[in-house]
Amino acid sequence: GGADAVRMNGGTREANEKRLDEASDVAGGLGGDGAGGAVGTAPVGSLKAETPRVELPVQVVEELAVVSSPGVHTPLEMQDRESAPPSRRRAQSVVSLPIWWMGIALVISGEVGNFAAYGDPNTPASVVTAVGCVGVISNSIIATLCLMEPYRLRDLVGSVLVVVGVVLMVMFAPQQPCILTAARFYWLLRQPAAIILIVLLACAITTLFFLCPRYGHKHVLWNLSQASLIGSLTVMSSKAVSTFVGLSISAFVNPSVPFWDQVDLSLDERACARSGHHWGALNATAPATFGCVLVEPWTDAVRDSDGNVIISGAGQITEPALYVCLFVLAASGVAQVHYINKGMALFGNSQVIPTH
Repeated sequence: GGADAVRMNGGTREANEKRLDEASDVAGGLGGDGAGGAVGTAPVGSLKAETPRVELPVQVVEELAVVSSPGVHTPLEMQDRESAPPSRRRAQSVVSLPIWWMGIALVISGEVGNFAAYGDPNTPASVVTAVGCVGVISNSIIATLCLMEPYRLRDLVGSVLVVVGVVLMVMFAPQQPCILTAARFYWLLRQPAAIILIVLLACAITTLFFLCPRYGHKHVLWNLSQASLIGSLTVMSSKAVSTFVGLSISAFVNPSVPFWDQVDLSLDERACARSGHHWGALNATAPATFGCVLVEPWTDAVRDSDGNVIISGAGQITEPALYVCLFVLAASGVAQVHYINKGMALFGNSQVIPTH
């Protein structure tokens, strides 16, 4: 704005000088004998001196530009604000609505319950995820009653299919063979199927990262596909973190569950003796299995209902896998919400939630 004002001031000065030069040329052309000669021979400098010219100091021009700049940009800002979509204009007032905070509280409580369900050692993550799809039915009702979105016949058919699919998933889901501990988690990650899955998932997420900004506005599946792929990482990390935390809490509150490992199977009898621990039988019935008992005194080792020494502790808070999964859970959760919000900004709520 200041630069424009300076250029305008300079342009006015040059125009005044040009008009004065033209006036002096006209006066010279009219010059001759007598009075006309007096006019014609009059020095150009005298004509310029008689023409008043206002020259503002550069500082004053800059101050005027600064003062006038809001006058130019304020209407533009008002025009931009009025042409913005309604969701943008209401962004500042939404947080003041009590119903909005009630919705946030319900979402948080629902996610806490969902997180706790993942921690059940006997429930596969696929069952927990499938049961969460029942929220589609309530979403369609809320979208119709509160957002005035149409409820079509295909919405009803989709809700029925969701219920049937969830029932089938719960009835025929395979049971978990054993509890997911950190040791088993490391073993599962080393399997070829898990390595191939992680590589393909990383390639797909990277590809959609570049394609969503270009094609996300054309179809709802672009942003939601990215959110769902990232959401698979959220599910896996949620299962691990919730199980690890649940096992650690159970070891704290239940005296019959050891927190730390009670037996080191990697030590032989001689190495166990050098470490100062007891080498003894771990089971109460034949055939006897021996190991290095780490509990001091060794008679205080926690045993199961059959009298056998429990080898591994349930505490998982010292395992690096817990904190790696916790980081993946937070990062993937934020990224998932980001792409879901992009989809909801471009398409209807009744389209985004069921598709996701």
